[in-house]
Amino acid sequence: MPDAASSLNDWLTYIGRERPTDVSRGLQPTRDIARRLGLLPPAPHNLIVAGTNGKGSTVVFAESLLLAMGYRVGATLSPHILQFNERIRIDGEPVSDAGITAALAVIDQARAGQVLSYFEFATLAALYLFREAGVDVTVLEVGLGGRLDTTNLVDGDVTVITSVGLDHMAILGSDRESIAAEKAGILRHGVPLVFGESDVPRSVQRLAAELAVPCVVLEQDYSFALGEAGWSVRAGQQRWAALPVPKLAPVNAATAVQAVSLLPLDRPLTRDHLVQAAVRGSLPGRFERRRFRDRALILDVGHNAHAAAFLSQQLATEPVAGRTIAIAGFFADKDAGAVIDALQPVVDEWVFVSTRGERGTAGAELYARHGRVGVDWEADLVGPALGETLMRSKPDDRIMLMGSFDVVEQACHWLQWQTARPELEAASD
Repeated sequence: MPDAASSLNDWLTYIGRERPTDVSRGLQPTRDIARRLGLLPPAPHNLIVAGTNGKGSTVVFAESLLLAMGYRVGATLSPHILQFNERIRIDGEPVSDAGITAALAVIDQARAGQVLSYFEFATLAALYLFREAGVDVTVLEVGLGGRLDTTNLVDGDVTVITSVGLDHMAILGSDRESIAAEKAGILRHGVPLVFGESDVPRSVQRLAAELAVPCVVLEQDYSFALGEAGWSVRAGQQRWAALPVPKLAPVNAATAVQAVSLLPLDRPLTRDHLVQAAVRGSLPGRFERRRFRDRALILDVGHNAHAAAFLSQQLATEPVAGRTIAIAGFFADKDAGAVIDALQPVVDEWVFVSTRGERGTAGAELYARHGRVGVDWEADLVGPALGETLMRSKPDDRIMLMGSFDVVEQACHWLQWQTARPELEAASD
């Protein structure tokens, strides 16, 4: 068993070994541990963000706004792309290895033999770190669903559901209403809910009515617009215009603005705060734009039909003179065909690659199911596929890496390695 002096990798191996099998146990075991350590609430003010897509962008933009307002902020993100530390942030920066291992050691001792999942360990460690750091506000991304997610230990001052689409159906339900009901588990009596779509599922409406929850809905109670003058946002009676266009999806940024404006804070949200957040707030793998070897790259972790439809809209609003080439890989439990269909109008060529791990799917299998003869091809790993695509493409083409967090992670590692190669070669001369 590792201790506080053990490496973070040792701890991650350790917390990944246990998988609770009693699905009926709910949140009580983790709630007991959190109460034993005095972690509830983790901060004076707390914002909980659930949803199928857009959670991470909403969390980061809310975090950026709160930091601009002068508050200390703890935030969680899930999953990570390159390092576990990305999951736990204090004042916009990932927590150090030493901080995380110390927190995990405290949780391990406090659980008194209770079986915990990887995500339960991670969330409790985050709450402990936020409490120890004395943050003013937490912004917590729900990992899966809402009702039974460990973040639901925390009572939000405001709750957010960014969107509801068909994903994780084996766990959350087979239709939008069922999935929405699971996500609505974060609602609390009388606490405002910000809903990031205009179409609120009936299951959410019913629970909100039962709990006397004020629903603040996109396009009804708040809105945004993009134009030649920039980005504009309306949140209730407040309006800001001619703002810089956010690096994150404007709809999620607007949802964050509305949520932060509802928090019971002692400082008003101003135009300057929105400008700072729009300029600074960014998150890897969310329509992330890069340039490499004179080529435009887009990295996006979207992996379901709902995310693909949104991605298709984003690509359509930013056309390129050349082709759009998608390097795509999917896990076995995702509906790759629905994602491909949603993107087909804006993608000229598909390159299918393999994803890793227990849920991984081989690029060759994806090609056999979805390839178009004479246009598409497959590769085993993302790096070689990206290298080949860079050579075959032209400067006015756009290359998109998408379909899963694993594809984006592989791409980021390969790009880091390629960028470091000149330094390595120079050092060896």
